[in-house]
Amino acid sequence: MRRQRYSRFFGLFVNLLFALRAL
Repeated sequence: MRRQRYSRFFGLFVNLLFALRAL
């Protein structure tokens, strides 16, 4: 259940990667 915090961080990182790819 402590993976929820990590999951949120990972989600943000993935979003950033996608944004960079879109550029």
